[in-house]
Amino acid sequence: MRQLTERKIKRLSKDYKRAAYLLKEDFPRAERFWPWLLWLLALRRDVHFCAYYDEKHSVGMAYYVVREDLLWLLYLAVDPEVQAKGYGSKIMNELTSSYPNANIVLDAEYPDPKSADYAQQLARDRFYGRLGITYTGYILKDFGVTYQILSSQKSFVPGSMKKLLKYFGLGFYKPDIQKDSEAQAESKEAQPPKNESIK
Repeated sequence: MRQLTERKIKRLSKDYKRAAYLLKEDFPRAERFWPWLLWLLALRRDVHFCAYYDEKHSVGMAYYVVREDLLWLLYLAVDPEVQAKGYGSKIMNELTSSYPNANIVLDAEYPDPKSADYAQQLARDRFYGRLGITYTGYILKDFGVTYQILSSQKSFVPGSMKKLLKYFGLGFYKPDIQKDSEAQAESKEAQPPKNESIK
């Protein structure tokens, strides 16, 4: 399989304008940082604002932060012209190849049957599920929106995530991370009473 080329996005470049367009098209307003702020924060070594190319053709973008053994994927978007051609998976493969020991973590909206984007939410969950990135049982609350936290490893450590987010936002970005009460309830229901043995 031909590898993609990752390019660091420069301010006011063609890649920057394309990334700004993809962010606007693919993510609700409540989930978007300003492109100029993303670019500014990505001037640091551990923050990556990247465009992806298949030979000379632009196929998508990703924005991610790497700290210690954690990779937080904030945005992943594929160009509309090449969607449904496997490029989302190829970009993810590039990340896992570049950071083989990293736990890839991301936050995503819960699938909501009442949402106009319900089909897209389900498709997104299936996409990440095929890649082994699954729900951790933790949630992230940010600006009135609750997200499920997905992880490529079972050993998700909330404290490490909080440190990464604090670093990313220069100490000002501090969303709330907590155990999902619904997940806790389901876990308790699945456990037998303490006075019974598992047969």
